[in-house]
Amino acid sequence: MVRTGLLSLGICAAAVLSFVPRPGVAQDDIAPGSVTEQEAAIHQAAVRFVELYNAGDADGIAALFAPDAEIMTRSGDAVRGRESIRASFAETFARTPDAAISLRMDDLRFLTDDVAVERGVTTYYPDGESPTVESRYTVVHVRKDGTWLMSAARTVEDVVLSNRERLRALEWLVGDWVDEGADSVVEASYAWSEDGNYLLQSFRVRTGSGVLMEGTQRIGWDPQAKRIRSWIFDSDGGFGEGVWTQVGDEWIVKLQSVLKDGSSAFSSRRLTPRGPDHIIVSMTDRVVDGESLPDLQVTMARRPPLPVDESE
Repeated sequence: MVRTGLLSLGICAAAVLSFVPRPGVAQDDIAPGSVTEQEAAIHQAAVRFVELYNAGDADGIAALFAPDAEIMTRSGDAVRGRESIRASFAETFARTPDAAISLRMDDLRFLTDDVAVERGVTTYYPDGESPTVESRYTVVHVRKDGTWLMSAARTVEDVVLSNRERLRALEWLVGDWVDEGADSVVEASYAWSEDGNYLLQSFRVRTGSGVLMEGTQRIGWDPQAKRIRSWIFDSDGGFGEGVWTQVGDEWIVKLQSVLKDGSSAFSSRRLTPRGPDHIIVSMTDRVVDGESLPDLQVTMARRPPLPVDESE
């Protein structure tokens, strides 16, 4: 699987960092002699960028940018300076080790002998195989001491190809989580569905006498309401539906459920990440069959992956 990542500044953080189907740079048929030496140098720089990106080489990528380069995100945030750009890529590669990009250069124009503007389309593959978003980008190149470097990059427009892209902001949930309380143990696991359109959760509540409850949850994108929704089913026969809203780094889930006895239940859950390995889950506004219940709060810790048996 191809190795790459997404800049931490948001989806398609920079134009040149955008994404395209099948990792690599599109190679069009070019007649011999039709490309100048400077055009060829910039095209090769684009090829090199994708190679380094897919190899997870933040140092190598940073070297392709001018010392005072700037990457502008769609949201208007900027990453300025070669070292900040390197740090952003390093963080991205650590967080999304399986992703991949490819790039198609559509246009290259020289404003002066030492300044050129590149435009094209990139595609992003979060799992190294399935494209989820295409992005139109613009990159300004400058020639310094005979070498072409990227001076400015920005994403112009994104086209979402898969619902997985709509759920990317929740990808940090993927993995195994546990909360070991005094009276019970809550376990939860999140994973992508095989088609990549849903996040699937399984959960279990255990006490000293055994499993108290277990169930599943499917989180997906509602294209009609244009929001994230979830559907939950428990082993008692209850079921419910949730609506997810992002507020800063937190997620608010408004739940409406039907319990096994036919009574209605309502609650709000607030998921607050605390670093990459902890989530504070606060449950408020809990009402069952018209009766208010006290608030609850648990802290879930990420379970480390199981050790690999190298003897096999």
